[in-house]
Amino acid sequence: MPNVGRKMVVLGTDHALQGVEKLDKSKKIDDPTFGVLLEKLVTDFSLDYIFEEASGLGPTTASKLQRFGLGYLDVDPPGNERQRYGIPPGLPIETFVIYDINDPRRPEPELYATKKEAATERGRESVWLEKINKTSFTNGLLICGAAHTFSLASLLFASSFSVDVIMYGVSATLTEIKPQPKVVAQGMEDSVKTSNRQPLPALGRH
Repeated sequence: MPNVGRKMVVLGTDHALQGVEKLDKSKKIDDPTFGVLLEKLVTDFSLDYIFEEASGLGPTTASKLQRFGLGYLDVDPPGNERQRYGIPPGLPIETFVIYDINDPRRPEPELYATKKEAATERGRESVWLEKINKTSFTNGLLICGAAHTFSLASLLFASSFSVDVIMYGVSATLTEIKPQPKVVAQGMEDSVKTSNRQPLPALGRH
């Protein structure tokens, strides 16, 4: 489908804020403002379609906005379906350990890094773009993990879309690890403390 004249807003965020129903509760932050933001984007950009990286774990805050004149599609195949789309397998464990378990410098709670397979992420994004290209719409919104934001914007731009980029709440889940009073949802502390010793969930900022 020709994309000249079609517009896309790429919304990069932290998956913890998307209201993904099947994501473990300890990995989620209840954020009513995210829903308010989505409604404002629908109005301000005259959206008629929402696409989302939700990995089959919905419903989500965005999917619940679906109504006449506003479509919705989760563009990211669940992990167990990715092979049939030709997406290369990712790493079995994506946590990149910074501190040894007995390192006296190890902070509490502990920061962690994530290691990704570039071919897997590019394969996922190619599938998303293919699904978007096959969908009939004029003004779309694509919600994705922050790590995908500008690579997706570049792919869409190269496919003749007019593209806007918005980033939201990307540092929200870091609030818990700062040496100051807690301001995020109860349960996030345990999630952050243990994340460096556990495989990452299907969703994150990626």
